[in-house]
Amino acid sequence: MESEQLETEGKASKWEQALQRLEITPEQRLVIENAKAKEADDWSLEEADLIMRVSREARRLQAVDEYKALPQDDREREHHRVWQLIGGYTAFIAAACLAVISSSKSEGSYAFAFSFWVVSLPLLCGAMLLDYHVRVRQARLNSKVRSFLLTVGVLSSHLGTVGMVSTYSWVAAVVYGLCPLLVGLYLHETIALGAEKLRGSLD
Repeated sequence: MESEQLETEGKASKWEQALQRLEITPEQRLVIENAKAKEADDWSLEEADLIMRVSREARRLQAVDEYKALPQDDREREHHRVWQLIGGYTAFIAAACLAVISSSKSEGSYAFAFSFWVVSLPLLCGAMLLDYHVRVRQARLNSKVRSFLLTVGVLSSHLGTVGMVSTYSWVAAVVYGLCPLLVGLYLHETIALGAEKLRGSLD
């Protein structure tokens, strides 16, 4: 019993040290403490890992607070950039659907591609409309529904394009299918490395 109490006190001490090393607001500290209470086992980490976990959560909360403080014009510009990116992609998928319809081909890979493209269109349009309300009207960065619509919409359209490319070359279809994973991994590592260098220059 005494050893368990000492272990608990040691974890609490590491927790306090981790919080003291970070510049966070009382509101952010309260949110992090609530998250710790809900996931007690996940927070039983070494001090370095604990500091990293708290730091990541604090940065997320800071980003949310900064976004809420932005004027509506700035939030509209953020939405406009998303609208241009997703809107251009949606227009491409719609044009591909029209091309399949005009070609009057309904067999094999054409039917496969057309089916996934048609499914993706309302999902992508819904994600764009929801992005306006989430970013501009509600001043929120995150939305699970928006993420779901966008993820399923992009995945469906991508599978459709892979099916269409396979009509001409299976090798090209496999390479094209893997490209988003490789590009996404490269972008993630590049952004993470840049953020790490930025934090190092600020320390």
